[in-house]
Amino acid sequence: MIPADRAAVDFLANYQVQLLGDVTTELASSIQRTVTAGVLSGKSIPEVAREIGRVVEDKEAFRKAGKTVFKTAQQRATLIARTETLRAHNEGRKVFYRQVGVTKVQWITAHDERTCPICRPLDGKVFGIDEVPVIPHPACRCTWAHAGWSFTETSGHGGEPSCILGLGCRCGPALAR
Repeated sequence: MIPADRAAVDFLANYQVQLLGDVTTELASSIQRTVTAGVLSGKSIPEVAREIGRVVEDKEAFRKAGKTVFKTAQQRATLIARTETLRAHNEGRKVFYRQVGVTKVQWITAHDERTCPICRPLDGKVFGIDEVPVIPHPACRCTWAHAGWSFTETSGHGGEPSCILGLGCRCGPALAR
């Protein structure tokens, strides 16, 4: 397992899943375990959402348990899976970045018509690793990445630039566009 995944699981162990609303303690614990197991095993968001759907016995009550009433319990499960999985991976990546000496990250939006008014002004902003905002709202599609790519190092594959983390990748040029 890569360090960011382990750190994401560690984060979830000390974090209470949000967006649950008025559910029993038992159901909240089951959903927490389901999200954690999904992150640990590398499941996709739809897979985690299906697993959440399997632990919810009263689908109608679950559909209405939060601030928003959803059309289906599965829509609510998907929202929770997406938001909490991404939150865990972002927090795990923050731990990894600290370990390898990254100090600044840049906020990245989806750059489309669905980008919300909360996230749009954050696009491109650079934050210190300890100041980067947490996911600002449910179903947020934003992320952040290392803000300081080096184009002086080369990967050894035709002199193409590589990232300064020394991972041998060539992702720096793609992120710099």
